[in-house]
Amino acid sequence: MKKLVVLSVLLLWSYYGESQSTILQNDFEKHRQVGFNVSEMINLFIPFKGRLPSGPFGAIWRSGRNNKYFNLQIGAQITGDNNDFGNIQVGYLRKKPLNDKMLYYTSTNIILSGGGLNLPSIENDNDGRWGLSFGGGFEYALAKNVSVATEAFFMVLLGGINSGIQIVPPLGIYLLGRF
Repeated sequence: MKKLVVLSVLLLWSYYGESQSTILQNDFEKHRQVGFNVSEMINLFIPFKGRLPSGPFGAIWRSGRNNKYFNLQIGAQITGDNNDFGNIQVGYLRKKPLNDKMLYYTSTNIILSGGGLNLPSIENDNDGRWGLSFGGGFEYALAKNVSVATEAFFMVLLGGINSGIQIVPPLGIYLLGRF
């Protein structure tokens, strides 16, 4: 296990030499971005008391140009207990640079949710919900094609027990790859 941690740190450190370049790319090129929620993995290395919810989404796919992206996010947990959930949202995302390595982004999405949003202190329901979500987040470049991000959502959901306005804090930490 220690060898795996050391190898991971060395690989990220080797990319650090390239991270002096900007994360903004040529506006006319089409970019794709794939990301995964690594909050659960971080929880393995930095033990917190109990399991911490990592938010409603586990995987991200983005595609676009001129800092305007198609945004697809999915997440699910199926364990057979009362904490199961499945979420998918599709929408539009726009990035704005803050400096050479940091971006702020906003998104507008349509969301379908079943079983809850994997949030602390909120009971999951078994009903399906749908609605709109408005997100905002930050992305920081670790290397030319590798970055980390986190985001929060303001959701308006209809159907189910927890219908209405839902605020999702930035629970997930995403590791993103760009190609």
